[in-house]
Amino acid sequence: MIKKKVAAVKKVRSILMASSKLSDRRIRSIIRCYVNRKLALEAARECGVSYVTAHQIYGYIRRRMCEIGLYPSYEEFIRFALEGEEEGPYFDWSGFEAYLEAGLGKHRGISAGNRADYLAEQIFYYENRFTPGQHYQLVMLTIEMAGPLNRPVREFDADCYLQELIRIELSKVADRPNKHRLTKDQATRYRAMTSLLDVWMDKTEDLLRSAFMKSNPRKGNRR
Repeated sequence: MIKKKVAAVKKVRSILMASSKLSDRRIRSIIRCYVNRKLALEAARECGVSYVTAHQIYGYIRRRMCEIGLYPSYEEFIRFALEGEEEGPYFDWSGFEAYLEAGLGKHRGISAGNRADYLAEQIFYYENRFTPGQHYQLVMLTIEMAGPLNRPVREFDADCYLQELIRIELSKVADRPNKHRLTKDQATRYRAMTSLLDVWMDKTEDLLRSAFMKSNPRKGNRR
């Protein structure tokens, strides 16, 4: 009897994390837990992975979002907050610091080496600009353009990235008046408030370009 050789089926590797043994589907489920602010231990149980794996992927996401500039550093946020203080002391400094400390207290494994990333993450949540769904879109967009989470940031088109970022942000704003059935006057005032997005987008563009140049020092002015 002639035995037929069965060709080995090559396992499909993840495009979200280089050389990962996890499928993209499993990694996406962990990312969804992350954007819904579930602890790594909860993500591990829900996604069927070890705590170490979930914690590691959470760290990769956090680091990447800091590298790209979407999670502002503590120093950058303070600088912009102080600029907004020119017309009066409106910022709740004590509430801000209390929020950061409360958020950091929920996490394990914070060290001198990663504390800045955790702080930036908390500041992102403090600003509360994105829904969990939009946050997920941002993470996936960042991976698509900057490469796998566990590899150095690759060259990407900062202008294209910024356009997508604006589209994601405005998708929430555009639907808000209709969802809440605002009157015509209320809707007009609400849309007028969105002019504040211009200020934020200017800040975001600067951060993106700065992060890009740091990650690609030999690219000159190319994007």
